Amino acid sequence: MWDPMPDNDFRPAGASSFAPGTLGENPDRSRDPVRARVTETYLGDGTPVLMAEPLGVPATRDVVLSASLRGFTGMYTELCLRLAQRHRWRIAAPEQFPGLQHLDEQARTRQVAQFADDAKLDALEAAASLLTSGPVALIGFCLGGMYALKASGRPRFDRIVSFYGMVRLPEHWRAPGQAEPLTCLTRTERVLAIAGERDPLIPAEDLAQLRASGVRTLTFPQAGHAFAHDPSLSSYRTADATTAWQAAVAQLSIETKED
Repeated sequence: MWDPMPDNDFRPAGASSFAPGTLGENPDRSRDPVRARVTETYLGDGTPVLMAEPLGVPATRDVVLSASLRGFTGMYTELCLRLAQRHRWRIAAPEQFPGLQHLDEQARTRQVAQFADDAKLDALEAAASLLTSGPVALIGFCLGGMYALKASGRPRFDRIVSFYGMVRLPEHWRAPGQAEPLTCLTRTERVLAIAGERDPLIPAEDLAQLRASGVRTLTFPQAGHAFAHDPSLSSYRTADATTAWQAAVAQLSIETKED
């Protein structure tokens, strides 16, 4: 049973504002955003999962979101809600740090070295199963974008978008349970990687190797890290975010039944 949270006008304390169009929707379209709700449930191991769904209309796409290092901030909860409203997506977003949500950003960074790829990718697939038994899309941000690249080897996900996911493991994350993202890439035609060319976590040589592997990449010359999914950050760039989300929406688009 999902625990309901307020719908439509829900706006968590400290949440950021996503201006019309900045999530890849056409702000001038005649079809208005729909009502949506955010709820919370849990995987079998107790991992919290945010669920977002449109109300009163069929969902156009089932999407798993893989969170950044920050996890379930008010902004991230609102992101799930707005994507459900503006695109009519049904969304499942598992917590990256179950049981460790109290950790600050520095402690979370240290904790990543303790992660195991199989467990993280299994959690993404378990979240997908909360949505449907059929094809599911996957979008990841930063740490979650790295796992989105690694998930290309999992056939459960038919389309994948990695927002500034690390192409190579940072030195302090290298551990027995972590494979290099580049070595995990398969069926690269399903994958879109979005990055800023001033991102210190994804140097130009890594982007070149990503392209050489067959992954389609979209880069932004003036953007750094985390420029597209959190308007409260100083790194956020409105125009680049809009273009990036338009590409992400196109990547996930499949034939859907119109209302």
